[in-house]
Amino acid sequence: MNLYEAIRNRRSVRTYRNVRVSAELLRTLKLYAAKVMPLDERIKTEFVFLGPEDKGVKLKGMFQAHAPYCLAVYSEERPGWALNAGFMMEQMALYMVTKGLGSCYLGAVKAVGLEREGMRQVMLLSFGFPKRELCRDQEQARRLH
Repeated sequence: MNLYEAIRNRRSVRTYRNVRVSAELLRTLKLYAAKVMPLDERIKTEFVFLGPEDKGVKLKGMFQAHAPYCLAVYSEERPGWALNAGFMMEQMALYMVTKGLGSCYLGAVKAVGLEREGMRQVMLLSFGFPKRELCRDQEQARRLH
């Protein structure tokens, strides 16, 4: 699947198989995260990957999608910081689709025990291998043309 197909057919995945992502795929995701294009390069951001082995971090909040993995994005608060972080996180979500991983934004959820000095946690993205279809048919997607 290419990026254009991911944009057209991506859907939020809220149920995941209890299957670990390979170390190689996690390494690929981390390498991609390191080169994601920001809207504003002057705003300091950081991606943090959480997996089953991260026992010291708890997710708190409503509407959790119980996934084996989670990606947190942190940003310093400067003008445009939230838009910048969202732009970067969407690139990660689309890249994950091209690798066969589903994801869902966790807007009202915070990772407790994972603070970054001088930075604010902007959002979390749950991810993993979906229980059902990763994508939907284009006809089912309500996208603006």
